[in-house]
Amino acid sequence: MSFMTEITATVRTHIIEAEFNSRLEVEAERKRFSPFAWLQRTLAAYARWRRLRSDEHFLLSQPDYILKDMGISRAEIEGAVRGSTRRG
Repeated sequence: MSFMTEITATVRTHIIEAEFNSRLEVEAERKRFSPFAWLQRTLAAYARWRRLRSDEHFLLSQPDYILKDMGISRAEIEGAVRGSTRRG
């Protein structure tokens, strides 16, 4: 493959990616302002909150030796569930 062919293929790839990304942005914009978008976001947030609470309750119900095997203490459960990477 010649140098010009490689450049042409690269340019075509970038054009296709740009068109695809543009379509994704338009679709995301349309979804953001759809009539029920707020309901979808609210339900997704509620489901995430319920999952986090469930995970937290599960870890709180575990004995200390199990938590130690997982590498966390009771004081770190909330951070572990919510994704905090800060460790003391």
